Amino acid sequence: MSREFVAASAAQLKKLCEKKLDGLDLVVILIDGIHLGQQVLVVALGIETGGKKHVLGLWQGATENTTVVQALLEDLVARGLNPERRYLFVIDGAKALRTGIERVFGERAEV
Repeated sequence: MSREFVAASAAQLKKLCEKKLDGLDLVVILIDGIHLGQQVLVVALGIETGGKKHVLGLWQGATENTTVVQALLEDLVARGLNPERRYLFVIDGAKALRTGIERVFGERAEV
């Protein structure tokens, strides 16, 4: 059972991490880190104009740092998130999150 679960989970994670984002009408992006033991998963959740939520991606790191956040956001852009559009980014105030957002989205980011 455990091997089946791992295989199914890996397939779903791969599908999530490769999902194209250019068809989504996102206005809000929430970003936060989830601590799992010695690792942190930085997760991005998008909200469309109609209120529908989408898990956009996640990135693993040892800490919630700027490099991890920037890598996550650059991956989202590579999968179709429009870097020229203005989004409202909702974060918990961590400087690393804000710096990563500013590096990828610059002045267009509303935090």
